[in-house]
Amino acid sequence: MLKVRGEEKHLTHTQFITFMKLHHREWLNDYLHAKKDDVAAYQSLMRLCQRFTVRHGFSQRIPCFSTERTADLINIRDKFAVDFWAKFKATTPCDIINVDETSIFYDMPPGKTLAVKGGSSKVDKSEKHSDRLTDVLSIRSNGEKLPILFIVKEKPGGIIENNEVPTYPPGDVYVVQENAWMDTRVWEMYLNELLLF
Repeated sequence: MLKVRGEEKHLTHTQFITFMKLHHREWLNDYLHAKKDDVAAYQSLMRLCQRFTVRHGFSQRIPCFSTERTADLINIRDKFAVDFWAKFKATTPCDIINVDETSIFYDMPPGKTLAVKGGSSKVDKSEKHSDRLTDVLSIRSNGEKLPILFIVKEKPGGIIENNEVPTYPPGDVYVVQENAWMDTRVWEMYLNELLLF
């Protein structure tokens, strides 16, 4: 199993069953005949294969395709790490910060709507898109978590910024931006807040 995946080849439960047919036919026949019918035998054999793979640290995943082999990507990563630490070796771990941002969608519109037979199913433009905010998670390389930055979708200086943001729980950073995106203004505001920590 490890060799097949190490070569980045497909590995499926069906291949396990084929392997059993080729190399352990007698055991497979005994196993299948002990079941009440063919459907139960197939389902039981498939569950056996699934449990076996989980027990050995594998999970069923959707294959992803890359233009680079994993070994090449590991070499690139290792070279980057060497170059990075050569350049920043004097930097203390508390000054190295990993920042990731992700969108949170809420108030999502339904995928379908009721419409009169023969009538239009058109909806207002403002009803087509879910509301969203962006959260920015930061952690120092020494493991210290920094306050979360929440970027709320709203025009700066609007009702949300003036009336709602001041009521949000303390301890994190809240800013508004028209598209809930990280931009230069938002990044500078966040960096200024991080200086306090």
